[in-house]
Amino acid sequence: MNCRVGKMPFVYLGLPINGDARRLSFWDHVVTRIVTRLSGWKSRFLYFGGCLILIKYVMYSLPIYVLSFFKAPSRIISSIESLFNIYIYIYIYIYIILFFWVLLEATQEGVF
Repeated sequence: MNCRVGKMPFVYLGLPINGDARRLSFWDHVVTRIVTRLSGWKSRFLYFGGCLILIKYVMYSLPIYVLSFFKAPSRIISSIESLFNIYIYIYIYIYIILFFWVLLEATQEGVF
């Protein structure tokens, strides 16, 4: 039959099968998936509102599927929320720098 023999635990439909949800290593798959998704979006320049919508609707839906089956430890939930907060703070920092750069250019040209 040429079937491949695997070992437990394995991932099926994005969920680890036969793993202990109380262990932090069980949640590595979810956290790395969020980190890779966020790292791909860091290179794109979004407006601040677009960043908030991206976090609120797209990124929060990633762990909800897994959390509907397993109860996550509080450390995992806080680490996922801190990843989202870091991403938002990066955009706040970028917009503050851009605002002061535009303000500096405007004052040098005599607009203000």
